[in-house]
Amino acid sequence: MGLFASVLLNGIILIALGYLLLKFPLLCEERSKHFLRSKKAAVITFGAAALWFLWQIAHLGEADFGEYKGILLLLFSLVGILSFFYVDDFLSVRGLAALILLSSRVFLDEAYMVPSAARLYFVTYVYLIITIALFVGTVPFYLRDFFNVLFRSKLRVKLLAYSFTIYGSVLLITLFSLYF
Repeated sequence: MGLFASVLLNGIILIALGYLLLKFPLLCEERSKHFLRSKKAAVITFGAAALWFLWQIAHLGEADFGEYKGILLLLFSLVGILSFFYVDDFLSVRGLAALILLSSRVFLDEAYMVPSAARLYFVTYVYLIITIALFVGTVPFYLRDFFNVLFRSKLRVKLLAYSFTIYGSVLLITLFSLYF
């Protein structure tokens, strides 16, 4: 993917989230709260995260338990399938957290040993979303509580929207100032 594409993608996502929160706060509230326990969202997010994780296991090298690939694939496949039946509450949140963690590895790999200011802002952002994903993946009902507190006040929604927009803009400005 490359550092340029990684920073560009995340900057655009942050600006888009900020725009959506500013222009459509009621729709964002409705969709955010619906996402928490949505079966369709769970199939998409958790399914994608499980498949990505299984793909990574399938490509393990000898030094990374590669000789046990078959057992690990079977074990984690079973855990992924059984999660839909026995741990289905907030599974979409856990799936989103897993997708964030898996994609964060790709983003950090792209930024590794690249001497640029864009890397500093980007890596700070990536570590922040890793921390949030670990927290929310562990205690997913706190995301519900966060949404309840956030959407109770229009000022909070605007502050979060402006924060997303500003930091997304900072990422894009540093990116384009270094590459062009």
